[in-house]
Amino acid sequence: MLHMSKILCLIVSAMLMFAASPAIAKQQQTIKREILAIYDGAVESSVRVTVLHKAAELPLNHLGFVLHYHDIRKPLPTPADVEKSYTAVITWLVAEPSEPRVFLRWAATVARRGVRLISLGEIAGDDCCRELNLANGMLNPLGLIHTGDYVRASDNVTAIINEPKSYDFESTIGPNVPGLPAIVTNANGRADVLVEIESGPPQHRRRSVVVAVGPGGGYIAPGFAIRYDPHADRVSWLVNPFVFFARALLNDFSRPIPDVTTVAGRRLYFSHVDGDGWNNVAQMQRYREAGTLASEVMAEQLIEAYPDLPVTIGLIAGDVLPEHGGSKTSENIARRIFALPQVEIGSHTCTHPFKWGFYENYSRPRELKLIEAVRSEHEGYFSRLARFLHLPGSDDGYIAGSAELPRAYLRNPFDLGIEVDRAVKVAERLAPPGKRLKVYQWSGDTMPFEAAVARTRRLDLTNINGGDSRLDADFPSVIYVAPVGVELGQQRQVYAVNSNENTYTNDWSGPYYGFRNLEETLRRTETPRRLKGFNIYYHTYSAERQASLDAVKAMLDLARASQVTPITTSHYAAIADGFYSSKIQKITEDHWKIENRGALNTIRFDKADHISVDFNRSEGVLGQTRHAGSLYVALDPDVVSPEIAVKENPHVSDTLADRPVLVDSRWPIEALKWNSSCQFSFKAQGFGSGDMTWRVRPGTNYTLLARTGSTILSETTAKSNEAGQLDVSLPSSENQLSIEIACTISERAEKDVHAD
Repeated sequence: MLHMSKILCLIVSAMLMFAASPAIAKQQQTIKREILAIYDGAVESSVRVTVLHKAAELPLNHLGFVLHYHDIRKPLPTPADVEKSYTAVITWLVAEPSEPRVFLRWAATVARRGVRLISLGEIAGDDCCRELNLANGMLNPLGLIHTGDYVRASDNVTAIINEPKSYDFESTIGPNVPGLPAIVTNANGRADVLVEIESGPPQHRRRSVVVAVGPGGGYIAPGFAIRYDPHADRVSWLVNPFVFFARALLNDFSRPIPDVTTVAGRRLYFSHVDGDGWNNVAQMQRYREAGTLASEVMAEQLIEAYPDLPVTIGLIAGDVLPEHGGSKTSENIARRIFALPQVEIGSHTCTHPFKWGFYENYSRPRELKLIEAVRSEHEGYFSRLARFLHLPGSDDGYIAGSAELPRAYLRNPFDLGIEVDRAVKVAERLAPPGKRLKVYQWSGDTMPFEAAVARTRRLDLTNINGGDSRLDADFPSVIYVAPVGVELGQQRQVYAVNSNENTYTNDWSGPYYGFRNLEETLRRTETPRRLKGFNIYYHTYSAERQASLDAVKAMLDLARASQVTPITTSHYAAIADGFYSSKIQKITEDHWKIENRGALNTIRFDKADHISVDFNRSEGVLGQTRHAGSLYVALDPDVVSPEIAVKENPHVSDTLADRPVLVDSRWPIEALKWNSSCQFSFKAQGFGSGDMTWRVRPGTNYTLLARTGSTILSETTAKSNEAGQLDVSLPSSENQLSIEIACTISERAEKDVHAD
């Protein structure tokens, strides 16, 4: 028998050998998702107005990338810091920067460190031609070289598209092309030229690069990324941004992408209402004669009539506060709505700012001067006399009648504490005990400044609004589909998923049925790729008129008939926050760990027809489903750091013997536990009936038990089909349910016999 000390020595030696093993000790690699976006604040005054934000950020978000903006006028980060933090640097300069040489030298140094460069638009003005060594220091890592020449628009040019799917995406290049720098591929042959221009006389034709990608990044010549149509006053993509950015940034498509469009295998759905028009009298005859408020009509016809569809109501606190003209009627309607189980309470500010920028550097004297100027312009003799005599109602000058003034309620000086903290308290006071406000809905121009967003974060609130995404006949380009949000210094504003009825009705001037056109955007952002979830976003004033009321109803009916997973607005905003915070650790070439994802529980793989989840090597994965060539992987919210492994197999039937796999569910699901595909349990909660589909043992009878606490809510049976598909429908419930699904006793006995 070995002596105890020798045993310990052997154990320690084994542990040291185990730790030293290269296969085991291999460090996980963090996949860099961050891109440094360089813009010129002298030309583009803020991140919001940059062409990078308005055009490029949406396709980059869709591919899983997060943009951090940097004004080129400020000191550039060190190349070492860029290498450490960013996977790429992207520029879309619309004019020559003030110090182009500094930028070109910096970009060349960054590129030599292996950071990809993506250049759209101007490289750095005339310096490219004056000092070619500077320009080529940046271009050479891309596999390109600037010849110093310039191709004029009149040089008998012909466009050559080498990869048809990469160009003429939404608009065609046409016969009249702009001039461009004469850039060609260099000797290293690393660039794939997607589009080029052939120019010059017949005997001396030459080619210049228009669009190229390679291991060093990507390049699009100035004027060849997007096209402006002056007749329609619309822009559209010439290049296919999804193809271009994917080729410029990804080595392959088999990498995980945090996805904000999908929950539990289905397109997510949420709805939110901004409280504007709360105290307006409805214009339909029977309501107008009774003096019924639009908020009451909304409660009756758009909320109570749809208990299966959650909605978040953003109350303007000023609408119910007596000092601003609110009444007990206004309060009671809010109490009635907030008491409904499908309603989430939200805040749409206190005094309803129309122009948030006015309040970043606030001046009360300036605001009072504006009030007096507007009031003097619109006010008649008798109203001025009434105010002079202090007659009732003579303070209405402090209630804006339009967006001419910077906010709706102007009686008191602006204060972020009132605008955020008090607004939240007012809404929560009108809600049932324990119903907490979780989301702040930006008002007016929906352009809050950094400190305003920070104030909401101090209260642990999510935030939403802005973006105004549309993709329809009037706005026919994905350029009009907004990214997930916008960076504001150290903060982020989350955009609404779709635009509201105000844009569809031309700023509420008609046609009042215009919101019906939301259906086209919903359809076009679902295929050929799912760019956005399903969001119905409107104002209380939609309940003023029959046409607008019917338009919202039509969209709610469409949602009810669609295969979606309804969630609250704060849940979506938390998913969006999770998009920015998610970290992906690469374990092996086909195995990843997901961390810091917050409420985001879907990971997507594009061009994934050839792969499926390897459930035997994955942890914390509920299931998978496919849409438009992408694989959507549902993660278990109960697992902090799930792992996803994939394998080269488009079919999952051979992976299902040991465990159940979720296909899709109307209710979000968590805490999945299983002994086998014959016996498993999970928790679920949602709105409407709990319809879901699982992959289990084919042709097997199952018993389904639903509990709320210790109370059995339902007990049913179902049978999987020959493909192993088990369809489940759970009854509506306001509470989270514990679900147990197991083979019937006879099925288990048969399984045991076969096992023996």
